[in-house]
Amino acid sequence: PEVRSLLNEERLRGLSHLFLVGGFGESPYLQHRVKSELEVHGITVTLPLCPGSSVMLGAVRFALFPQLFSSRVSKFTYGVVAVVDGKADVLDVFVGCGEEVPFGLNIERVYQPVDAAQEWITVQIVGSKDRDHQKVFG
Repeated sequence: PEVRSLLNEERLRGLSHLFLVGGFGESPYLQHRVKSELEVHGITVTLPLCPGSSVMLGAVRFALFPQLFSSRVSKFTYGVVAVVDGKADVLDVFVGCGEEVPFGLNIERVYQPVDAAQEWITVQIVGSKDRDHQKVFG
């Protein structure tokens, strides 16, 4: 079911190839399930000879040749939560879970006091795997 829901995401529209890598990529059961779900949608599933070591080799290539990579997909929703008068409130979401983030992106924010009498505020940088920003920070 999760694979089917991923196919509906805007950033995956037009997907034609999938490389199944990592330790779980060595599982014959997973290979069969992923292939059976995706190939009916015209998506070619490719299995490297050693799916487990492909992740390590990719990490080495990233370290040696970072210019080959343009972005990554965030595993978490990150943002800033402020606590004012004992109540948590969302100030800003930097990036959402599942969003594409270009390499080298720097996010900078400047915040102002709520009113002239405000002398301090507690600000927390938080992260969550939940895609619903209101659940995470609400």
